[in-house]
Amino acid sequence: MRGILAHRGAADLLELVVGGDEVSNSKPDPEGLLLAMDRLEAAPSQVLYCGDTVLDAEAAQRARCHFSAVLNGTTPGQDFLPFPHVHIAPDLPELLKWLRAQDR
Repeated sequence: MRGILAHRGAADLLELVVGGDEVSNSKPDPEGLLLAMDRLEAAPSQVLYCGDTVLDAEAAQRARCHFSAVLNGTTPGQDFLPFPHVHIAPDLPELLKWLRAQDR
């Protein structure tokens, strides 16, 4: 993952990347998310986890952090409704617009 980000010139845009090689359990187990929160010294209430699958939604739920779905994958919006969420964005530009509105 880090190599892909570096190749695309995006490595400096992220403070932290937790790859699959750093965890024993994959999503929906929250291990990777909990590891990231620990490294960033962030409480679950301070975290908004954004994802495009119900595995992401379940991982956020199990980590007890906020979740926003982004419909840039193949999962339809209604599949996220059973999970706690603060927003369902049709795409990344709309997610950014929503995030900026929350910051006011």
